[in-house]
Order: sequence, then structure tokens, then C-alpha cells
Amino acid sequence: MVPLSRGWKLAPLTAVRGTWLAAALAAAALLWYALAPAVGLALLGAGALVAVAFAQPRIGLAAVVATLPTYYFPRQLGGLAFSLPETALACTAMAVVLRAALRRDVQPRGSRFDWAVALLLLAALLSLLPTEYLRLSLRALRTLVLEPLLFFYLVRALCPDLPSVRPLWLALLGAASAISLMALAQVGARLNVVEVEGVRRALGLYPSPNHLALFLGRALPLAAALACWVPRWRGPASAATLVIGLALAATFSIGGWLGAATSGAVLALLLGRRTLVGFAGTCLAAAVVVLVLGERLGIARLQPGGATATFRQQIWTSALAMVRDHPLLGIGLDNFLYRYQLEYMLPEAWAEPNISHPHNWLLQFWLELGLLGLAAFLVLLIQFSRLACRAWCAARAAETRALVAGVTASLAGWLVHGALDNSYFLVDLSVLFWLHLAIVELAAESDRGAAAA
Repeated sequence: MVPLSRGWKLAPLTAVRGTWLAAALAAAALLWYALAPAVGLALLGAGALVAVAFAQPRIGLAAVVATLPTYYFPRQLGGLAFSLPETALACTAMAVVLRAALRRDVQPRGSRFDWAVALLLLAALLSLLPTEYLRLSLRALRTLVLEPLLFFYLVRALCPDLPSVRPLWLALLGAASAISLMALAQVGARLNVVEVEGVRRALGLYPSPNHLALFLGRALPLAAALACWVPRWRGPASAATLVIGLALAATFSIGGWLGAATSGAVLALLLGRRTLVGFAGTCLAAAVVVLVLGERLGIARLQPGGATATFRQQIWTSALAMVRDHPLLGIGLDNFLYRYQLEYMLPEAWAEPNISHPHNWLLQFWLELGLLGLAAFLVLLIQFSRLACRAWCAARAAETRALVAGVTASLAGWLVHGALDNSYFLVDLSVLFWLHLAIVELAAESDRGAAAA
């Protein structure tokens, strides 16, 4: 007979093994769903994922995060297309509904962001009034507002404390590491890269190097924070930081680099004054090297005041004209491209007419969701900042401090990068935004005396 004390020691190990088994089964189900030749066989894979999510719902949520980089490769089911993240979210939601009905062990939970969420939803509905392309706006409403909010409230319902959200941020770091290795391999082999302005820019699975940089910029600060604060995660987190950092550098995204520098500055500030001074010196030296390389090698992307800066100024001028003409309700979700091409594109910007967003988060929220939507987003940011400060001051566990520092640094870098590029209005970024909010809210709710996990 196994002694009781030994049984207690084995219980956590059994739980860990069960979690990894569930993760492997979820991955197999999604792979079957994506690659099965017939629709019926694909639906069997989706059904298997529902079963896995019924047994371990957090693994279903982790599957949503892990598959975000595959969004641009949907599965065709008849005349409809469903991406892996959408499928994972739908299957997890179905499993949670079944579990709530049969086991009654899932209870909806409110959030401190509820009233800001209500404002955002109202703004999203009002944005349908001025839209000229209703079908596009409805799709954006589903994929960029409703589905990410469903993800957020599933996290709130299924994750009662900060340790329970661990599968989700592990999925993010795993996905970012995998896509980083792919991107670096592509650059080395000169396959699926963008060669422009004297550089070879990494893509991974994304249509744009800037989009890849936006995704990697959300994972890099989290990996770095875990490496700095949590000894048990130092090895794997340091490896992830190195791989993700190299891939981010290979995107040659100026906005991505500035965002990463901002995230690093936030982490350095939280680590202490000496670290901040050292980081500032490193950034200054890196900037000098980048400018010298850009000048000597004729790399236009690395030179200030070049085509990239002019391009942004032209878009912002057009976007400001849209705001002037539509100050209250904006132009509607996912309508920027067509309004820009038909009415607002400057004559000198003719070389790049296919611009789908204003390359600035403030202008984009204003135009896509109107003044109310911009106000709701600002309220969310303010509430996030308050919760992050409260959680940081109260945190005693190393993992809690690392997660708060990581998501805070990530959001700071996001705002800097998003001031020059896209920000929230991409499927992966919208889901990750709400994951950031869920993590900081859970951290603020955690006990002060929580021990390191």
C-alpha cells in the first residue's frame, strides 16, 4: 500500500502529466482538423477537441493562444472558412457550456473591466451605422470584438487564480518560439522572406514582417521577465528570449524595435536604477550601430527621415482628414482601405494604395469605433495601469511579479509600436490584448502571501 504522504506527493505530478497529455491530444485533434481531406473527417477532429476541452477547459484556451500565428491559413468547410484559433475557441466554448450543464462546476465571473467592455460593445454596434461595407464590418465585429471578448470571459470563468492561467502564457511563449525558429530558418534559406530596401525581412507565417514583429513583441517581454524574476523558469525563458529577440531583429521592423526597446526599458525600471542605466547605455550603443550600418551599407530602412517616415506622414494626413469628416462615429470597422483609396489618398501616395489601417492606434480606434470606442479603449488602459500598479506593489511570489512586469512591459511596447503600425485590430493581437488584461486582473486578485509556484 502506498503511504498517504507519498500519495500526496505524487498528486501534483499526476496532474502535470494529465495536463501535458491533454495538450498533446488537443494538438493532435487540431492537426487532424486542419489536414483531414474530407469535411466529415475534419469535424471528427473538432469533436475530439471538444472532448479534450470538456475534460480540461484551460487546455482549450491554451490551444486558442498557441494557434494564433496560423490564423491566415483557415480550414475550408463547404463554402465557409474557419481558422484554427476560431475553431479552438468555438470548441472550448461548446465544451464549457456542456460542462456547466452537466457538472455545474463552471460559473461566470464578472470583471473590473465590465463597464469599459460595455462601452466598447456599444461603440462597436454604433460603428455599424456609418459603414459603407456592412459585410466587412460584421466580420470584423465577430473576429476582433466578440470572439476576443468571449475568450476573455472564458478565461475569467475557468481561471480562478494566477497559477491556473499558466497553460495560456506557456502556449504564447511556445508559439512565439516556434514561429521565431521558422522565421530565422526562412531568412537563412532565403525562403518566404521580403527583400526590400537592402534587407531580408522575416515573415514566419504572417503576410507582413511588421505583423510578425507585433506578435513577437507581445511574447518577448514576458519571456524576459520570467528569465529575470523566476529561477525555475530561467533556463527555458532565457532560451525563448534569445530566439524571439533574434527573430524580432530579423523582421527589420523599426516600430517593432522601438516597441521592444520600450518594453525593455519598463522591465529595466522595475529591476532597479542600475539596470535601467545599463539598458539605456545598451540601447544607445545599438542605435549608433544601426545608424552606422544603415549609412555604410545603404540600407534605406535604417536611415532616419527616409521613405518609411514619409509614408507614415502621408497616411496620417489622410487619416486626420477622415477624422475631421467623421469625428463622432468614425467610418466603421474595416472600412479604412476603401475610404482611403476612393476619397482620401494623397496624390503623392499613389505608389502604395493598398493601406488597410492608419498606422496609429489612436487614429485607428477613432476611425473604426468612433469617439466612444476610443474613450472605451483609453478607460481600459487606465484600469489596466491601476491594476498593474496594485498587483506589483502587493505581489510577493516571483512568478506573480514576473507576469505583472511582463504584461505591463508588453502593453507599453505595444502602444509604442502601435503608434507607427497596427495595434489591436488584428485577430492575434486582439486576443492577446484581452489575455494581458486577464493576467493583470488575476494578479491583482491574488493573495499577498502567495508562495512562488
